[in-house]
Parts: sequence; C-alpha cells; structure tokens
Amino acid sequence: PDVHLRVDDLHAPSPPVRRDAGPAANAAQPSLDAAGPSRQTGWEPEGEAGVLDRILLTNDDGIDAPGLKVLEAIAAELAREVWVVAPEHDQSGVSHAISLHHALRVSQQGERRFGISGTPGDCAVMGICHLMKDTPPQLLLSGVNRGLNLGMETVFSGTVGGAMTGMMLGVPSM
Repeated sequence: PDVHLRVDDLHAPSPPVRRDAGPAANAAQPSLDAAGPSRQTGWEPEGEAGVLDRILLTNDDGIDAPGLKVLEAIAAELAREVWVVAPEHDQSGVSHAISLHHALRVSQQGERRFGISGTPGDCAVMGICHLMKDTPPQLLLSGVNRGLNLGMETVFSGTVGGAMTGMMLGVPSM
C-alpha cells in the first residue's frame, strides 16, 4: 500500500498578527495551550481525564532495550492500551529513514507487541498504517534512548526519527 507523508496537511496557518491595532487586538487571538486540543491535529484525549485509549511506543535501541521497558511502564499509566512496535535490533543513527530495498518482517512478541526488521520510521509506519489502522494511536512515544540525543545528534537519531515519522502521519509524537 502507498504511504504518503504530507506534513502540510497537518498544520493550520498561524492566526494573523495585526500590526496596526496594538497589543490589545492581538491578545484576543486564539492560543495553543496544554489544556486544550491541538490546533494542528484536532486531537484531544477521550474518556477519563488524562487517560488515552491507545499509545504506540517505538525506539531505536531495539525491542528488548531496558529504556523501552521503562517507557512501557510509564505509558501503562497513561493509556488503556499500550502497543509496542520496535526494531528487532539496534537502529541507532538511522534518523527517519524507511526501508526501500528489502521486505520488512513483523514478528509478534506478545499481546500488542511487535518486532520489526527495519528502522524506527518503519516501525511508526507499520504500527500506525497497518497494525493499528482500524484503531490508530492517540500518541506515539519514542525512546527511552540508551544514549544522549543532544545538539547535532538529534539530526541522526533513530529515536527522534521514529517520533518525526509518527508526526508526519498525523499522530502527536514525542
């Protein structure tokens, strides 16, 4: 199936700033705050306050990484269902690459837990567009990373790449 990543479709234009009307006129502009729905995606939590239906987890250190186990425990407090779709092996430094020249293999490793023979970007696509296509996640979390993602390293980080791919597919991600 075709997967088209269109970031432009996800972002509403910023409200205009009226330069001639002074600060009082601009104060009435809508703002994006943590208490309200995302202006960019229209997403807001359903059901109980602070409890999501589904969270998707990925990383770049692999499905058996200790940091992913920590993230699973945290996500279980935030959502009714936690799905893990992570690389079978370490994919550090692959940025948000997707696999083009080899078939992806999916291995189920538990209930709502899948290992993918590809990159964190592949995992985000496989989780959102295939494994969870009928009930998409409300949030994608990528990490917890074994190393540091600071400065220029974020450009090459598979952890950041997994979250970026989720965002490009319309799922709030971090």
